[in-house]
Amino acid sequence: MAEALARPLRFGIMYDGSALHSFQAQAINALVERGVAEPALLIIDGREGSAQAQSAVIQRRLFAPNLLWRLYARFDQPRALARVPLPDYCVGLPRIVCAPTREGWSEYFSDADAAAIRSYDFDFILRFGFGIIRGKILDSARFGVWSFHHGDEARYRGGPPGFWEIYDGAAVSGAILQRLTDRLDSGIVLRRGYLKTLDYSYARNLNRLLLESADWPALVASDIRAGADVDRLPASRSQARIRRTPSNIEMLRFFPRLARNVVRRAFERTTREEWNVGVVRLSPKEVVAGGTVGQVRWVPPLPGGWVADPMAYAVNGDVHVLCERMRLKDDKGHIAAITFDGSRWSGEHVALDTGCHAAYPYIFEYDGSLYCVPETSEANEVRLFRAVRFPHQWERAGTPVSGVPAVDNTIFRYGEHWWLFFTLATASDHRLHAYHATQPLGTWQAHERNPIKIDVRSSRPAGPPFWFEGSLYRPAQDSSKTYGGRIAINRIVELTPSTFSEETIAHLEPARGRYGQALHTLSRAGDYWVIDGKRYRLRGFG
Repeated sequence: MAEALARPLRFGIMYDGSALHSFQAQAINALVERGVAEPALLIIDGREGSAQAQSAVIQRRLFAPNLLWRLYARFDQPRALARVPLPDYCVGLPRIVCAPTREGWSEYFSDADAAAIRSYDFDFILRFGFGIIRGKILDSARFGVWSFHHGDEARYRGGPPGFWEIYDGAAVSGAILQRLTDRLDSGIVLRRGYLKTLDYSYARNLNRLLLESADWPALVASDIRAGADVDRLPASRSQARIRRTPSNIEMLRFFPRLARNVVRRAFERTTREEWNVGVVRLSPKEVVAGGTVGQVRWVPPLPGGWVADPMAYAVNGDVHVLCERMRLKDDKGHIAAITFDGSRWSGEHVALDTGCHAAYPYIFEYDGSLYCVPETSEANEVRLFRAVRFPHQWERAGTPVSGVPAVDNTIFRYGEHWWLFFTLATASDHRLHAYHATQPLGTWQAHERNPIKIDVRSSRPAGPPFWFEGSLYRPAQDSSKTYGGRIAINRIVELTPSTFSEETIAHLEPARGRYGQALHTLSRAGDYWVIDGKRYRLRGFG
């Protein structure tokens, strides 16, 4: 860890001097409103770029090989690229007008400009203008020049951002915030994230990437103030081929793919999800190895709804399961209890009514008592319950976190702390948050790097972490193709109040058969693992 900073960071803004894109203004506002950084200088591109010159370029390209792309991109523009004025608090800032020289694809600031910028003693510079910059300017701020790349740079160098993922049928679209280096596409990665590709709309896919990443400069600035050593972060080593503006032929291939995706999405809206809970025999070694779930003994279909999110606890050989019981008539869930005695499932009964929609009734043991921390995001808080008579009777035991719409709350012990992991209802499938406490009934504090992970493939909790051969494994939902599509088995590498890292080592695939469309919860009880599965039904049927 580096030394923590009490003061806000100072930063400069590189831009063209006229306006910003909406997501860029959002990034500046997040830095200022959170009090983690303050702007101190505008670095303006002073080279000629008149409207007449731009018009001439457009005319020359009117019949170019990428005409279809240019027409389509103008028609399907993301809102986050709308031009907006500079924030009012930036208007009066000092300005330096620069005119870098171009050498090949690279742009170099003069020594005088680089020295003038360095004299402001910045912590970082946000690059919202200029081209591929190199040279002394990259070292003119303590933590360098920060720039977005909207794409998973390991696969997608170049651009247009958010397009080739749809063209290729990629399940996820990525983005990074990087500190630029002299080597092309080898920036130091400050933040990284992966979102589900919105393959039915280029504009929506790119818009989501732009808006999701807009907060990242503020998150990195907060990390630095907390003492994070960003100088030790790895640089990208991507060797992916550079993508370029799609040709007319590529656009003619793209349009049918896009149309197919639009039709598929329209059909999906005519269906509804139906989940069920089942039990299966698996060894921890088999779970860690991944693969397709074997034979499952499902709960008999329930009238008027379904069950999901099973959490298991074994008592005298019986597997008691708390789960979400969804009622279709009002689209609300409560916590139900069912039991598997080794040969059959019992009937269900209400175990816990929280007064709001409830799901994911996570069970853990502490100080000789059993506790349940169901998802109550509708109430904008995390609620804790203690078992009076398990599994039928519970009493309120506390509110670990208030004012947060937490989803899939997961409490476990690791190292010297108790940990609470969850995602948020506003970004339930990709932003993982963590809190820590010395004991579950104590005071919980937010992790210094929240959100500690941004990845639709392996963030959202999918059941209790479990130990195997000295390592702690965390099941997480992979919703890259469909909600709760499969379970990623993550091995936790490092977890402290200021650090977090894990690696995905395997995937558990849904069982084949009736509920084989998804799998998003895994919970162990004795010799059994309790899971859930999904199928689709046409709305109005069944």
